[in-house]
Amino acid sequence: MKIKGNFVLREVGGRTVAVSLGGAARGVGGVILNGSGRTIFELLQKGAEREEIYDALTEKYDVPRDVAVRDADAFIQKLIETGAIEN
Repeated sequence: MKIKGNFVLREVGGRTVAVSLGGAARGVGGVILNGSGRTIFELLQKGAEREEIYDALTEKYDVPRDVAVRDADAFIQKLIETGAIEN
């Protein structure tokens, strides 16, 4: 999985937002990211697979693996729905 090139991170009002640039932005708002959301987004920009993301969240945020899996999968699904991920 990988974030499409037209989606970027921006700081807006002290918050991190993933936004679509160019023609793809029509009808797509930004996605506000918390710390773990930003971590997932940045890993996906590098083409990370789900297992790598789960490992990173478990290590960085010291959460149980089942929590990392649940939260990462929910956020990835949101990114898929917004069209931010290329297959």
